[in-house]
Amino acid sequence: MPAPQRTVSSKDVAALAGVSQSTVSYVLSGKRNISAKTQAKVRRAMDQLGYVPDLHAQAMIIGHSHILGLVTEMTADTQGAELLPIIRAIQTRARERRYDLILLTSRPDKHGDESAASVTDDMRRLAKGKLVDAFIMLDIRTNDRRLAQAAKLGVPVVPYGNPGEPYVFRCVNADRSAIDGLAVWEAHAIGAHSLVVVGDPRGNGRFPFIEAYERTTREGAERYGMTWERFDARDTSWQSFAPIADRFDEWKARGGVCVYARSPRTLAWIEQMMLMRGVEPGRDIALIGECSDEFAAAQPVPVSNVSPEAEITGHRAVDLAVGQVEGDEMEPGLETTPPKFTRRATTVPGFAQ
Repeated sequence: MPAPQRTVSSKDVAALAGVSQSTVSYVLSGKRNISAKTQAKVRRAMDQLGYVPDLHAQAMIIGHSHILGLVTEMTADTQGAELLPIIRAIQTRARERRYDLILLTSRPDKHGDESAASVTDDMRRLAKGKLVDAFIMLDIRTNDRRLAQAAKLGVPVVPYGNPGEPYVFRCVNADRSAIDGLAVWEAHAIGAHSLVVVGDPRGNGRFPFIEAYERTTREGAERYGMTWERFDARDTSWQSFAPIADRFDEWKARGGVCVYARSPRTLAWIEQMMLMRGVEPGRDIALIGECSDEFAAAQPVPVSNVSPEAEITGHRAVDLAVGQVEGDEMEPGLETTPPKFTRRATTVPGFAQ
């Protein structure tokens, strides 16, 4: 049986490069001004030997791990088509900034809030061990209890969402009012008489964007002379949304009805129900969704959508986090990303005539 292969050390790199072991450490940490020629020798030796630095040890030496912690929630209500564009954007930008990600997940407690104790304990452990340079926190709630604990960690924190005033951190978010405003404007532009918004069962005051969704669409419908109606579901399952299909014949006969869904899962199910009932989206009943362009274009009937532009917001979250790690000072507040609307097959001008 062959003997196990010995792990290559910085001492081996130093011997091959013809430098001291401390010089190898200085090249890795950047703490000393090492000549480009010497750095190149050390890098060549590392490549030749296949040397991989101990990131934990390196973090202890230089004070930075080049790792960001991404805090999110994983439950039965988590919607991949909504979450994955955000994670992908953050991961892409982090890689461009030469950072890796650690994913921290949590589950909500009996009150519907994430366990502030468990998630901040994990954050505290990583921050104290210098394993993470900064955190980006998703699933931000109104007056989120986790943020008060996060403020004590001693590392930068960027909330992706709007916790409400007073702001403790520099937050990023999609422009919720603009998203809903674009959807209402499109309903008006195609001549809709009635706007039906599909309620999000994750509401109950926990997520500010859900409250804003209902308020903004109702006010917009009134402004444009459309009636406003909300369809409620008890949870995010198919069975909870199935009763909306019982209204299709009525809405088709009435004419001029536009349905607006703010989550990808709900949007896809409603379109599938329309097709199963012989309803033509865009002709019989208009349909608008809030989702990524990729998701909207991939549906059986491409859906007119408002994109929250997760790529832009995710990139900005990383830039804010890394900027603070590098010493930038950030004023507490909220930055919002303008959305983008694309008309596809499910909204047709003049469909109500």
